[in-house]
Amino acid sequence: MRRTLHVLRPSYEGRGAALTEHGLYLLTHLVFRSLDTEPIDEPDPKQEWAAAAVAEVPQLVRALLPEVVAAIDELFTDRSRIQAVCADVVRCRALVDYVLSPTADRSGEKLEQDKYRRRPMQRKTRRPNAVHVLVDKGVLEEGAPLTLTMAYPLEAEALRDWLSENQKRSLATWVNHRSKPILWAADGKQYSPSGLITHMWELAEWERRPVANQGTARWVTAAGETLADLAWRVLGELEESVEDDVSTGPSSG
Repeated sequence: MRRTLHVLRPSYEGRGAALTEHGLYLLTHLVFRSLDTEPIDEPDPKQEWAAAAVAEVPQLVRALLPEVVAAIDELFTDRSRIQAVCADVVRCRALVDYVLSPTADRSGEKLEQDKYRRRPMQRKTRRPNAVHVLVDKGVLEEGAPLTLTMAYPLEAEALRDWLSENQKRSLATWVNHRSKPILWAADGKQYSPSGLITHMWELAEWERRPVANQGTARWVTAAGETLADLAWRVLGELEESVEDDVSTGPSSG
């Protein structure tokens, strides 16, 4: 029993994990009650019944653990302390009767039996780098004009006077370079989209500037799209094209 609970412990969190720690005797009693004990009084020189019972224990514990914690929530609410419930003879007796009752209607509880089981963390699919999409797909021509967007009010207010001193500070051109695709008109040097924005904030002496930025969302093409929007649109069209190819399949002609 202890070994099985030790193995199951990492698979549960919250109240389920608490039951693996404090419910040893309660679960042991339920496991024993769940075994076929009719042959227990019969002679068993080869210990066949004992061996079969030991082999059955892990499976019974796996089935009972989520059912018992769901029953505790049902009978004593999910605010009850698992340790206190397992130490209370009266409540344990009520739990055993509830769990082992063949006529109990616990259809609603069944739906909640796994709510304390740990869910494996799903890896989020990381979006491709917008600049890489634009460069690799040849979306923009070399030298395509770009303009700084003023869509962020706090940023626009902080940079307004500094930008008005030199019109070139708001202008740039595209370079098909995977790491530094922005050629800034103000100094003729290449930057990454975010790197240039950070550099501009520093030059403008914006004291309350953020620690990071999405540079591709701040440079706009002649068509009025930010680099980020353009990249995701192209990516979406490519995905739709692949889906269409898959759905239509090869031509039979």
